[in-house]
Amino acid sequence: MGKAFRLISSVMTLAIVVSVSGCSILGGGNDPRKGKGVNQADGIKQEWVNIDFTMTPVDPTGTIPTASVPTDPTVPTDLTVAPAGNVSVPDKNDYANEVEAWLALCSAIVGNDLKTAEAMINEYFGIFLVVRETNDSSYDTRFYDVNITVDDVVFDSLYISANKDSGKVFQVNISLYRDDDNPGLQVYKDFYNKIVDRYGAPETDMDEDEDFLYSFYALDNGCSCNINVYYVPGYSSFTFDFEDYSLIY
Repeated sequence: MGKAFRLISSVMTLAIVVSVSGCSILGGGNDPRKGKGVNQADGIKQEWVNIDFTMTPVDPTGTIPTASVPTDPTVPTDLTVAPAGNVSVPDKNDYANEVEAWLALCSAIVGNDLKTAEAMINEYFGIFLVVRETNDSSYDTRFYDVNITVDDVVFDSLYISANKDSGKVFQVNISLYRDDDNPGLQVYKDFYNKIVDRYGAPETDMDEDEDFLYSFYALDNGCSCNINVYYVPGYSSFTFDFEDYSLIY
């Protein structure tokens, strides 16, 4: 009778433990991170999974077993910068300043495919680009979060666009966003002066608005670029856009 009681008691205890664990694993209970009135399960596809309750044998020596973490195949484990192959990447030292060197790099990038363009940027800056998102509604565009420096200015956003039919890159765009109105405006003035020194006065120079400046320049080999800044108290953004629109069609 005593053995039967202990057996029934053990089974009931195990059932309670599994029930409590199941609430935690499957999302039950009160989660203090949930917002008030928000049902986090709305719109989420729920699937039952088989849970393996196999116990790990105890090591009599007292050593704690270490678990191996699976490798995410989408994240490169070797971040060695891949060379750009036979495509020539400009040397910053060959130019009067880094703005001119960046223009030369963009000019070398357009006309190549997206993979080559990425490799050229990787080699130039010594980085490894990771695609944040893509958009192929009109063109093949890849967006990246970056931390790259041109003429002592740190840019945090980059995108590259290519013709969907030919696969050739026609646009390179870098931007920065700051919680301050001064940096973007000062960057605009510095880049403006350096581009004017190299290519002369812009074809379009717009400063009618108090919070927005824009200028457009015709460059070598039929390419062009434009720079613009938007600034209000407590915020500014600066964009440097390079295009070869003959490659769009």
